[in-house]
Amino acid sequence: MAPRITWGLLLLSLLAGCTTSPTTSGKPAVIVKFLGDDQIAPVNSLLPTPIRVSVVNGAAVALPGVLVTWTVLSGGGATNDTTTVTDVNGESEVRWILGGKVGEQDLQASVTGTLPVTFIATATPASGSRAR
Repeated sequence: MAPRITWGLLLLSLLAGCTTSPTTSGKPAVIVKFLGDDQIAPVNSLLPTPIRVSVVNGAAVALPGVLVTWTVLSGGGATNDTTTVTDVNGESEVRWILGGKVGEQDLQASVTGTLPVTFIATATPASGSRAR
C-alpha cells in the first residue's frame, strides 16, 4: 500500500508544478554560446559553422525578439551582420569570416543587461602560403 501512496504523492507534486506555464517575456538574464565555438579555418575564410547564441530570461525560458550585438575583438575579421534579433526559439546567429592574422581570433556576442560571451576561432595559414 505504501508504494501507491508514494507514487500518488509524486504525481500530485508534479502536477502542482505544472499549474503555471513558462513565459517568454521578461528581461534577458543570460546569453549562452549555442553553436560554432572553437572552429579552425584558413585566414580570410568563412567559418564552416554559423555562430549561434541563445538568450533566456531569469526562469531559463528562451526570449524571442532580443537584440544581439556582434563585435570582432581580434584578428580583423567580420560578420555578415553587426546586430541580429533572436528568433522564436530565443536564438540568433551570424556567419564569421576570419581576418588575415594567423592564430586565435575572437568574436563577442552581447545583449544589454547580460554578460557578453566570446567565441574563439583559430586561423591557419592559407593554402600555399607561409605562416607569418
